[in-house]
Amino acid sequence: MALDLPHGGHLSHRYQTDKKKISAVSIFFETMPYRLNESTGYIDYDQMEKNATLFRPKLIVAGVCTIMHVCTIMHVFGRFVTSRKQLCCVSWSSRWPSQSHYCRFGSCTEKATTPEYKAYQEQVLTNCAKFALTLVEKDYELVSGGTENHLVLVNLKNKG
Repeated sequence: MALDLPHGGHLSHRYQTDKKKISAVSIFFETMPYRLNESTGYIDYDQMEKNATLFRPKLIVAGVCTIMHVCTIMHVFGRFVTSRKQLCCVSWSSRWPSQSHYCRFGSCTEKATTPEYKAYQEQVLTNCAKFALTLVEKDYELVSGGTENHLVLVNLKNKG
């Protein structure tokens, strides 16, 4: 079971339509989505529990991609501990993790403890909240009604 793509899940986690299996996971495994409560914009845990009781999954993917009320560190983590060169080098993956990888992680972790970094992150959140508010003022509907992190997801269904 994984969060449905239109509700903030990830394509690789199990996406399929009523007529076609899209992702490799849904082709090779029997999958079932869980969804957001569309009136609140939050995961409907009661319905998820009912579905899990009936479906009896061997795995429930708890990771999210675009839910604005949850923080997922792995998407961000991969960006500051690698470089473009390493992301493009196929042979590098067989030697991972390298010593320089750990050095970068240590360096980034140290920088993340500074007051300047904290102020920068707080400004990112402030800007995101203001951006979300501006979109709402301009009559755009936000998925889950707002944001508590650096993401804003706009529902454009009513815009044609």
